[in-house]
Amino acid sequence: MGQWFDYEITVSNTNIKWYINGDLKYDIVLNTNELSQGNFMVQGYFCTPYVKNIELRKVEDMKKNIDFNFNTPESIDFFTVNNGSISYEDGALKYSFNESSSLVSGQIDVNSGHKYSALLSLRNTILMRIKNASTAGKVRISFITSEDMNYDEAKSKVFDLKPGNDYLPYYFNLSDLPGAKGYLKGFKIEPIGGTGHLLIDTIQFEREKPLVDYAGSITSCIASEKDIEIKGTLKPEYANKKVYVYETNIINYNNSLSGLKAVGEVVAQGTNFAIRIPFKNGNMTRLSSHFLAVVENKLISDKFNIENYRDFCDNPYEFELPGRVVSVTDLPFNAKGDHFTDDTDAIQAAIDFMHSQGGGRVVIPGDTTTPEGRRYIVTGIRLKSNVELHIEKGATLWQSQNEDDYKYEVAYGHDVSI
Repeated sequence: MGQWFDYEITVSNTNIKWYINGDLKYDIVLNTNELSQGNFMVQGYFCTPYVKNIELRKVEDMKKNIDFNFNTPESIDFFTVNNGSISYEDGALKYSFNESSSLVSGQIDVNSGHKYSALLSLRNTILMRIKNASTAGKVRISFITSEDMNYDEAKSKVFDLKPGNDYLPYYFNLSDLPGAKGYLKGFKIEPIGGTGHLLIDTIQFEREKPLVDYAGSITSCIASEKDIEIKGTLKPEYANKKVYVYETNIINYNNSLSGLKAVGEVVAQGTNFAIRIPFKNGNMTRLSSHFLAVVENKLISDKFNIENYRDFCDNPYEFELPGRVVSVTDLPFNAKGDHFTDDTDAIQAAIDFMHSQGGGRVVIPGDTTTPEGRRYIVTGIRLKSNVELHIEKGATLWQSQNEDDYKYEVAYGHDVSI
């Protein structure tokens, strides 16, 4: 109340954008190819608005629309390059570079809730699909945020690049950097140690598991009717230190120890340890519990639970299937599992085939050699009776974030996911 604000409304054939004091507040996509005339009205609610210094002008350099799927040649205009060049080739940005080159995005000014709005405490990873046709073996990813608009070392990280003629997914996880706070406002790509070109056909912002420097690992968590035995190993610097185990639950997303009490402790024998805790907490078993192991206030691993929980409960829905087995990656289904291709039809075809044969197992092959594993993009799968969909370790059915993959209009949830 009683303050003046600088309002700016820009209108194009595709968007109406509303800025208040230079900050983008609304970005409305128009469903028309032509905007010939219209009216502008200022209306107050429970107050009387005053307007001054109205100016109508043509803006030659409007803020560019963002299209990280590179659907049109104009999409590459969002980027600038130093000591190199960019062009549009087969639905991708082609970045040709010499040594000491960089590709810099424009400023990402979108509303919170937009698909390109990345709050780095949650959407901590820049995912790119890249074909590396260069001699560079590494790339530096730098970024700016709503809290710090300067490129610097605290917001910079080097990753490996693989040479080859195929597109590969690169998960540039930034969660371990101290500067990864606030909203992502821009990023810079700097190839290291080579020349040539990169083809980038997709850029997404994803929520991946935060990178944590754990103090060791948990090797097993096995229960009997009497107790639970937890075994693990420590890094050498924690040898012969006391290990504590805390009981928690699955919704402790951040692995916080706040309010938790230790349910067991032991002094490690060198770098190995084994702790036994009661199977029951009063009259309740700990089959549904999760646990955190700690040494010198440092987590030993991510939270874990009892491995052999199936030994303690019958499955009233258990049934036997015929011995037939098919893999979704086999012909004629040919699912890719490459993190980007829509595999919905391939997986559905495998399920439908197995159902038509009287039932059996449909396997989704995994990959345990990388943290991300093998991901199959899907929009929706219809399961059928007498068919087991067996998802191997290291495999993920991943909801597509590409609107073009869907046969219907999509909606975005509160977590900026379809």
